[in-house]
Amino acid sequence: MARTPGSSAQNEAKRRRAIEIIKGGSTQAEAAKQVRVILRTVQRWWKLYRDHGDDGLQSTKATGRPRRLTEKASEKLGKILVKGAVAAGFPNELWTSKRVLTVIKSEFNVTYHANHLPRLLRSLGFTPQRPQREAAEKDREQIKKWVRYTWTRIKKKPEPGKPR
Repeated sequence: MARTPGSSAQNEAKRRRAIEIIKGGSTQAEAAKQVRVILRTVQRWWKLYRDHGDDGLQSTKATGRPRRLTEKASEKLGKILVKGAVAAGFPNELWTSKRVLTVIKSEFNVTYHANHLPRLLRSLGFTPQRPQREAAEKDREQIKKWVRYTWTRIKKKPEPGKPR
């Protein structure tokens, strides 16, 4: 259902004007012509007025689709994520999208598409992180020695007198 153009106040005034025209003895079709909307819109306004009175003509905020996870469930998910992946039954501490989706499905019986997960996690205060890969055989002392002695010896030096 499309919203009529204009601000909330303008739309409310338009609705009230249409109702006054109908109350004055005109038909709904005439009211629709005068306020420049289609007949179906005036019919809907008239039904709202009949069922709810003046309150039915007030503008309401478009709420959008309801959340799948309740506030309470979101808080519980946040606590599960903070405890860690091992506490949730996974072999290591790495949270992947699949793992988070598995937890959501098993704990709350709610499914999300993987592309929506970053938005959900940001709303809970989490940001995507990737572990830094580092070789297990890495020897920091040997790297420092190599950079200090070998690298400085083999690094090309500009020829004297030539611009860089």
